[in-house]
Amino acid sequence: MKNIPLFLLCFSLPFAQDCRAQDLAEQLPVNTQIFLEIPNAEAFFAGLESSSLGRIWNDPAMKDFLEPVLPMIDMGLMQADMRFQFEGGPAGLFKTDVWKSLELGFYIDEFIPKTNTKPRMVFGFAVALHDEELAAKLSEFLALSVDEDPLVSVTRNGNKIFFVAATFKHEGEKLSSNTSFQNSRSASTEETFLYMDIGDLIPKSNRAVQAKGPPAILPLYNALMDGIGLESVKHFSVTSGWNNGDSITNGSLWFSEKSKGLIASSLLAPAADLSLAEYIPANATSFSIASMDASAGWKFINNLIEQALFVAENEGETIPKDHPLYVWLAGERQGELSEALSAIGPRTYTWGVQDASALMGGGATQGGTFIEVHDIPKVRATFAALMGDLEKLTETSEYGSLSVKNLTERSKNEEGKWVTSKGAEYYQVDINISSLLPPDAAAAGMALANFKPSIGITDDGWLVFNTSSSAIKKAMRKGVQKSENGIKTNPDAASFLNSVPNGALQAKWSDLRPMIGGAITMLQGMLPMFMGGMGPDFPLDLNKFPSPDVFTKNIRPSETWSVRDGNQLRFESVGSFGLGEGALLGVTLTAGFLVVLPGSPSDLTASSSAPLLTDAHDDAHELNTIGYSEESGLDDTTAELSRLQSTILVYQLETESLPMSLQDLEKPADGWPEGFLTDGLGVQPDPWGNAFIYKLDGENGFNLYSCGPNGQDDGGAGDDISIG
Repeated sequence: MKNIPLFLLCFSLPFAQDCRAQDLAEQLPVNTQIFLEIPNAEAFFAGLESSSLGRIWNDPAMKDFLEPVLPMIDMGLMQADMRFQFEGGPAGLFKTDVWKSLELGFYIDEFIPKTNTKPRMVFGFAVALHDEELAAKLSEFLALSVDEDPLVSVTRNGNKIFFVAATFKHEGEKLSSNTSFQNSRSASTEETFLYMDIGDLIPKSNRAVQAKGPPAILPLYNALMDGIGLESVKHFSVTSGWNNGDSITNGSLWFSEKSKGLIASSLLAPAADLSLAEYIPANATSFSIASMDASAGWKFINNLIEQALFVAENEGETIPKDHPLYVWLAGERQGELSEALSAIGPRTYTWGVQDASALMGGGATQGGTFIEVHDIPKVRATFAALMGDLEKLTETSEYGSLSVKNLTERSKNEEGKWVTSKGAEYYQVDINISSLLPPDAAAAGMALANFKPSIGITDDGWLVFNTSSSAIKKAMRKGVQKSENGIKTNPDAASFLNSVPNGALQAKWSDLRPMIGGAITMLQGMLPMFMGGMGPDFPLDLNKFPSPDVFTKNIRPSETWSVRDGNQLRFESVGSFGLGEGALLGVTLTAGFLVVLPGSPSDLTASSSAPLLTDAHDDAHELNTIGYSEESGLDDTTAELSRLQSTILVYQLETESLPMSLQDLEKPADGWPEGFLTDGLGVQPDPWGNAFIYKLDGENGFNLYSCGPNGQDDGGAGDDISIG
């Protein structure tokens, strides 16, 4: 992994090799809700190297673009390493090749304690390092940091360190005895493994809501939970890694044998009809084929409505029984709506074209969501009556309205003249974007000008939804026809469809390359505008921003399918980004947050005769500001001392030696073609025009200070100024 940027990886949680004979699972409660494992750091880093992310990063054009900031990134990383050492941590932990393993777990007994005590929680991690001596130093550092807390333990077994912190003394069975966990874990063959005991989390969250939630909304909340059937979910596991550079993710979601609600209906839904791919054109960049149960969805919504009305009545608010919403959702026409919805489905598919035109609001004119309709006259009649009432209800709204539209049809009459008449109805939502956006968001309003969610029913029995009315009108006029040059003429899509297992409940495919290419092309067109406002100190040459090809040639379409297997839902996903890349993104954001925290190495000792890269904090010098705390030059002096000291430490880490003089920091070195002072300012004098004093002290120490206002070298005493 030497070519993947170290700064992206150094803050990632430690990684561990398979040494499960003694592992974290033996120290965590049996119902630990979250457990993450990366069993082999070498394989993880190698996978990242071969992944789309690694290929994009290592592309010569990307390297050329980022070259000016790479030394700055390395310097920031080394400063973070020095900060960790200053806090007493061992050197070398910010190198990816030292890590070997990770296990991480979290458990909570209840979200809201039964007493006034704090929540009962357990958090633990186990890491293994290649170097047992380094592991011993890290273990010692962690042990010192817990301050002899009896509920926090730090133990070591060879090169593996265990850290477990709890708010209570947990006894009884351990996670290692959890059969579901162990079965899922033993089946994992990839670089990352994640397990979640959702069946334990959901009841606890429900109890918290029941205990602290507003009583008025509890009936509605309970109806929502029962309708979805979340308590049917037991546990979730996912394993993810790379194969020939592709990100591969496999997972399972287990349910109880007595599932209910929408979850039960999803598990019992018929298999997706993959023959619907014949309706998807070759230019589609994404599609999904599935099955749905509209009647189950309606039952769920109907129950929520009943509970909402109940809550409203308890709060003294009632909806008149002649109100259109009440009539259709809970009154005399509820049965009519229910019958119409039961005539919709279960076959459904979606397709779209995401490309450069979609970024400008034009892509919605193609594709949409298509759901089969069994009783066209009934569904059309019900929709016509319902939408007519909703049109009247929304016609005075300032935010938007529902409009009943008609297709226009032209034909010749008996006299041979062309006449225009009304065709079938379709329904369009007109949103008043300007009333929803702030005045300074005019550009966003223009981009959303074509956003007109619409729905219609074709003569050949499809309910069609799209965010553009033009797509609806096109489908209603021509019908939903099979494509002569369908998506199966696309080799990538055809290969995916052939790989979907029999009985799959859903199959999804998406190719983001046209969208990404279009976005980068647009960005390149806007770069001159950005360059004008960046100023002369901006380190990157935006003219070198990589072309779309750098990104599109290194990514591939994403493919996902799910299938029912007994009381579990299994899924597989193949694409350019998965759990591994997601973990890397998370730790990179964490790295950015940590780097900008106060207390960077620029705040550490610069006048230090203490050995560097060891326990530098033991003999750190105090800030010598006697008599000058109010002098105007003090801030500038300490700032420059911090800049020089940080650069000296980077120089030492890179060359394994200290510079002989400050001028050595300006000289080119391997990987540092412009020297180590990458800000271009060079070595500056102090505010009184005198050179800073830099003296070596032994092999690994140095003194750095200013002679102060009097310009006389007092050996770091008197009015000399240093930091430490």
